[in-house]
Amino acid sequence: MMIDCSRQCDQVTIDRGPLLRHPSHSNRRLARPLLTQTSTSVLGSSTNMSAATHSIFSRLTALIIDDQRPMQTLHKNQLQDIGFTQIDLATGPNDALALLRSKNYDLVLCDHDLRSHTDGQQLLELLRNENILPLSTIFVMITGNNFRSDVAAASEHQPDDYILKPITVRSLEDRLMAILKRRAALTPVL
Repeated sequence: MMIDCSRQCDQVTIDRGPLLRHPSHSNRRLARPLLTQTSTSVLGSSTNMSAATHSIFSRLTALIIDDQRPMQTLHKNQLQDIGFTQIDLATGPNDALALLRSKNYDLVLCDHDLRSHTDGQQLLELLRNENILPLSTIFVMITGNNFRSDVAAASEHQPDDYILKPITVRSLEDRLMAILKRRAALTPVL
C-alpha cells in the first residue's frame, strides 16, 4: 500500500502499489510499502496534520491483540479517534494467528502480557520466524512494564515501536506517524 501525502495535507492518496520482496528476505511474505517518499512532507499546522493523519489512517487496517476486553476497547477507541475504521480484535495468540494468517494488516498493536503460555514477545518471534507477518505491517508492542531487560528482549525481534502504558491518543498518533515517516524514508532502500 502506498500513501502519498502531498504538500497540501488535504491531498492524501493511497494506492495499492506493486508487491515488493526484500532481497535478503526472499522467503518472507510479499508486502506492499505503506508510504511513498513524499509522505514525509506532511507539514503544516496541527489542524492540518491531524486532518492528514486522519485521512491516512482511515485507509489502514489494524489488529489489536490484548487479553483484556477493557484494554481492547480503549485501544480501539484511540485508533478510531485518529481515523482507523477497519479494526479487528484478538484476545490471545491463537486468535491473532488465525486472523494474521487470513488477512494482511497494516498495523498490529499487541500487548506484551497476554496472560497465556505465549506472551506478545513470543508471538512476535513466531510471526517473524514463520513469515506470517508481512514486512509492510507495523508491529507495536504495548506494555506497562518498563524493565530494561524486557524492552531489550522485545527489540531483538524488531517491533516497530515499544510503547509504555498509559497511552494517550496524541502520543499514539505521533508514534504511528513517526513510524510511517521512517518507513517512507527507507522505502527507496528496500
